[in-house]
Amino acid sequence: MSATADKTADRRVRAVAQWKCAVGSDLGEGQHHLGDQSTNALASPNNGHRSVDAQRVSAVAAANRHRVRDVQSNPAVGGQSSPGAEVEPVSKRGTLPGGDFALALAAETLTDLERTRIALENRMRAMEQFHRTTDTPQYQWFAAIKIGIEEQEKAAELVLKRTLRQHPLGGWVRRTVGVGEKQGARLIAAIGDPYWNHLDDRPRRGPAELWAYCGYAPEQKRRKGVKSNWNAQAKMRAYLVAEACMKQRSSPYRADYDRARAAWADKDTTDGHRHNHALRVVAKAVLRDLFLEAKRVATDLDPGHSRRDYLTSAAGVESFPAEAADA
Repeated sequence: MSATADKTADRRVRAVAQWKCAVGSDLGEGQHHLGDQSTNALASPNNGHRSVDAQRVSAVAAANRHRVRDVQSNPAVGGQSSPGAEVEPVSKRGTLPGGDFALALAAETLTDLERTRIALENRMRAMEQFHRTTDTPQYQWFAAIKIGIEEQEKAAELVLKRTLRQHPLGGWVRRTVGVGEKQGARLIAAIGDPYWNHLDDRPRRGPAELWAYCGYAPEQKRRKGVKSNWNAQAKMRAYLVAEACMKQRSSPYRADYDRARAAWADKDTTDGHRHNHALRVVAKAVLRDLFLEAKRVATDLDPGHSRRDYLTSAAGVESFPAEAADA
């Protein structure tokens, strides 16, 4: 077996162990079972890679649990500090972004499974066109694989939603009609902390800074030969959330959509241009409210703590107050 295959198997085992350590403890026994299934699938000698000893998988998981316990006792990441110990200012801490990390991991896992399913469906369609029938053993094998991927996709979506419910912004997503847990979680996963500028390690000055990060500033346009200066994933997710809000008459953002379209009614533009303009307005409104909610969570729940401390909860470092999840 080549060294490349060995390294690939090692990376997959570590990834599963870290996922179980960071996410599994907050999701209940059902998701522990899901994590065990993933580990067993990686350790199986029938998956095209070398067999991984079960004891080695357990050792990696135990090592990651020890790391989390070490983080709990480290004041630099929001753990319990000893009396008289000097704690570095929050803005300079090397915090472990547990809540954002767990949500991002769940969102990326769901995206990977969706892409795999779509690619498989395209290949099955090509096979059907080539053979002019679906009654072949090879097609049935791929159909069985597709069923398994769809089941894993549903499980990954459930993990994503349950992870969002442990997130400080989960309450805002659940009570805002039109956003939805699935798309809302993916938007937050793409942005990270809406209130915090991770590049400069400081709070964002206002919603306009978040708009610029997501590609919704007025001057931000794609130009040939110029690299985009925004997060394309966050922009796409914000657009999808805006589209979902537009379809819900009871959504608070439906009125923003209608007003934006009416404002462009007299302009010499096509219906498609007016629609896209209105969706852009809705996306900016969603990002604005998301920023304000993140700011409220960071400053109002507990003035003695930073919201970045609350975000470590999903990794088991520190539990944020119950009000954060139900706000």
